Amino acid sequence: QDFSFKIRNWIRPEKFYQYKAAELGYSSARNVFTAKNIWIEPRYDKYDFSGKISYQTDHFSGKIDSVRMLQPQIKRWFDLKEITGRSLVVDGLDLKIYRDKSKPFDEKRRPKMLQEMIKSISYPMSVDSVVFSGAKIEYSERTPTSDGEGKIYFTDIVVLLKINFFS
Repeated sequence: QDFSFKIRNWIRPEKFYQYKAAELGYSSARNVFTAKNIWIEPRYDKYDFSGKISYQTDHFSGKIDSVRMLQPQIKRWFDLKEITGRSLVVDGLDLKIYRDKSKPFDEKRRPKMLQEMIKSISYPMSVDSVVFSGAKIEYSERTPTSDGEGKIYFTDIVVLLKINFFS
């Protein structure tokens, strides 16, 4: 017997960004949690965003076609508020990152290292592997000495991380 649910048009607004997903769902018959058409939408374009913050910071925008957690342990979520599963599969990441380096760098706001970001996840999380396929990342920045911005593109990214990940 299948227990399943779908949440359509999920939206989470925050101060500088709005997060959206066209569909969130779970199926016990397939034992998979799925999120489809996920968007991170900035509330301001990259230039207005930069004007609202007095120091260097990254401006993000992008989408993910789908994220699937295979073999999630739903009981652990309900009982322990812990996200646990076999693997996390991310398809079709398309991320744009912009930084205005003409702003001063705030030494007190150093970017976190990967292990610090993992430790700061608000829910305990455990997965054996993370897979990215069909990913694209565009990074652009404006330096204090340039009139325009420089860009670098990464396309057709495929990553398999075999880990024993627990935050």
